[in-house]
Amino acid sequence: MRNKITIKAPRRTQKNVLREHIQKVLKAEQCLKGVNIILADDTLLARLNERFKSKKGPTDVLSFPFEEEDFLGEVYVSLDKAVEQSQKYGAALNDEIKRLVVHGILHLLGYNHRQMPSRLKRYL
Repeated sequence: MRNKITIKAPRRTQKNVLREHIQKVLKAEQCLKGVNIILADDTLLARLNERFKSKKGPTDVLSFPFEEEDFLGEVYVSLDKAVEQSQKYGAALNDEIKRLVVHGILHLLGYNHRQMPSRLKRYL
C-alpha cells in the first residue's frame, strides 16, 4: 500500500523524485499515513513561524502534526532557505530540499533534534 503524498511546489521542483524518496522514508518507518509537503517562500514560513511558534522571521522547515488516523501532517519548507543552505554547504538544491523534507517528516513521526542526525543519515 502506498502513502498518499501531496506535494505543492513550483514547476522546477522534481516532485516525482521527492515523492519516491518520501515514500521510502515512510515505508522504512512503517508509517502508512499520508503527508502534505508544501514548498514555499520565506514570507509564508515567517508568517507561520510567528503565528504558530511565536518566533520572528523565516525558518527552513516547519512541521504540523495532525490528529487523524490516516494523515500524518504537513511539512512546510522554505525554498529561499533551501537555496541559501545548499550554497552555504555546497550541496545540490534538490538534495537540500530532500534533507529539509525528511527533517520535517521525522518531526511528524516524533523524533527530536537529538535523534535527528542518525535518522537523517539513514535516509539521505
